[in-house]
Amino acid sequence: MLQIFASYDVPLVRFFAGFLEHQGIECHVTNEPVGSLGGDIPLLEGPTELWVLDDSRLEEARQLIEKAALPGVPVNPWRCGKCGELVEGQFTDCWNCGEARGGDSDAPSPS
Repeated sequence: MLQIFASYDVPLVRFFAGFLEHQGIECHVTNEPVGSLGGDIPLLEGPTELWVLDDSRLEEARQLIEKAALPGVPVNPWRCGKCGELVEGQFTDCWNCGEARGGDSDAPSPS
């Protein structure tokens, strides 16, 4: 099982999961928020993650997600070179420290 996508946009993660499953690629969604404490305090502070169950289909799934995404909008998250924060692919600057995205900062599967 390998992570293919992560985002704080839960409906987008769910969309990609349904899209991949419709294409016959089994996947699993993790870190999906189920509620909050005190109205505005989330139970989880990390992004919702999409995992492909069959490692051999990862590249196929990645290509399908790229085709389904908006043209010109990167979907792969990237890791900030300055503070190490995981940032959604569509952003050009780190939300945590303001550092601009570097050329080689695509995030591998977070551990």
